[in-house]
Amino acid sequence: MQDIQYITRKNLDVAKYDACISNAVNSRIYAYSWYLDIVADDWDVLVLADYLAVMPLPKRRKYFIQYIYQPAWTQQLGVFYREFTDKNLVKYFIDSIPRKFKKVSINLNDQNVFKNDLIYSRDNYVLSLNSNYKSLFSNYSKNRRNSIKKIEKDKIKIVESNNHQLIFPFYYDYIFEKSGLKE
Repeated sequence: MQDIQYITRKNLDVAKYDACISNAVNSRIYAYSWYLDIVADDWDVLVLADYLAVMPLPKRRKYFIQYIYQPAWTQQLGVFYREFTDKNLVKYFIDSIPRKFKKVSINLNDQNVFKNDLIYSRDNYVLSLNSNYKSLFSNYSKNRRNSIKKIEKDKIKIVESNNHQLIFPFYYDYIFEKSGLKE
């Protein structure tokens, strides 16, 4: 197994990193650099070879203790790879997490198969989005369809957009307005 390097966010080759995420067989939006820059306090990366596989490491510090955590708005992180060539790949990455991190609490993606006494699995349900919105909507439960109609009645529009800079501000504005915290 080639060496896995620990690379800080400021020294990351963003183009190669994001290309690895884009081309990964287990790609997730949560792992893109722009996404992690929004949701994580700070993050670094473990990198195999020339970005053949990567593992983002969102990190925090509390009372001089550094730890890896699962940021809000990220369901799954873990190891992302173009091709799975070694059944121990995930283990190698986990073993490569620097010892300076005294606690690691992270949700691995559903294709990171790895077992030990400290890791446990949870059920995960994946909704296929390979159809158009009208087809997906018709398969929702009656209660879910009614909830969406109520949201639309409150003047919220469901739009398809790939502009990530609009998603989070919109959500926070809506939450604060509904909670009465917004002036």
